[in-house]
Amino acid sequence: MRFGLCILAMGLMLAVLGCGNVASLGPVAAATMPQPHKLHTPFVLQAMRAKPATLPSGGCPAGYVTLAGNQGWCYRKIGTPVTITSAVVSPINTQGPNPPQYGLTLTLPASEVPALTAVTTTAASVKGPLALSVGGRTWVLPMVLAPFTGPQFPVPLPSRSQALQLQRSLA
Repeated sequence: MRFGLCILAMGLMLAVLGCGNVASLGPVAAATMPQPHKLHTPFVLQAMRAKPATLPSGGCPAGYVTLAGNQGWCYRKIGTPVTITSAVVSPINTQGPNPPQYGLTLTLPASEVPALTAVTTTAASVKGPLALSVGGRTWVLPMVLAPFTGPQFPVPLPSRSQALQLQRSLA
């Protein structure tokens, strides 16, 4: 019985972390879901174009910059950034044993979904990542393959400490 519950829980976590659209669980679940509230610190989402650093010095071509923690890659902002001021911030979730992947799920109010869709459409058009900036710190999220059209989106991070730092900045 416990094994079956673990499999179900892992499936739900994969669904939330694995895509921008999470199917509704129905009116009862929607009524019990926490409502988005004003964040402690707003965050900015920016579509990015990414390319490997190829210059002999390991530097980036003109118009591109490196970001801390992402050595070997160069980034350039594209499109219009979006500032999000309200959301539900999930508890930290963990996936996989080797190496574990940590993350949060952010649920936006319906009024913010068009902005999320716009910035992820821009990123998806170039198969680029999103930059998520909070209080002067920027995290590069994985490449966006399709626009997020629902209120939830995953924020995978490489370490528990980074997930905690982001969670504390937002909630």
